Formats: sequence, C-alpha cells, structure tokens
Amino acid sequence: DGHFPGHPVLPGIAQLGMVFDLIRNAMDGPVRVTEVSRVRFKQMILPEDRLNVVAEPRPTGKGIYGFRITKDDEVVCSGAMTVAAVQPSRE
Repeated sequence: DGHFPGHPVLPGIAQLGMVFDLIRNAMDGPVRVTEVSRVRFKQMILPEDRLNVVAEPRPTGKGIYGFRITKDDEVVCSGAMTVAAVQPSRE
C-alpha cells in the first residue's frame, strides 16, 4: 500500500522474492542471490491479479536463471537472477 496510497501494488522487491522462492525450492540445498540483472518492470501488479512465475536455467550452467512473471499471458516483469550455493560455516 506504500507506493501509491489508496492504490496497492505488488512492490518490485516482492516480485524478485517470488522468483527467488521458486528457484530456491527447486534446488538441492540452500542458495543465495549473487546478482540480479536486466530486470524490467513492465506493468503494475494489483492485488486481484493472478500471476504465473517461470524461471529457467541459462545454458551456461553458472547458476543464472532467466525469469518472467506474467498475468493474462502478458509479461509484467522479466530479468535474470544468479544464485550460488550457501557454503557451510566453519565454526
């Protein structure tokens, strides 16, 4: 509700959080985001919008995922997210 008082929209950081959750849930162990690039927020996402979130690994095999969020078959957000395995602490 904070971006536009009286007109709630889904903030960009929440959209990136949804993408990260999707990628993290598909991984074998814990991961962290190391980079987010080429992000394009093309439309506002409203509370009643139904979304489809897709993330696909890029062929480089270096933890880079291309992603897109769509509503009604239109892309509302797209970009790339790079993740890396979380190294266990040596305590």
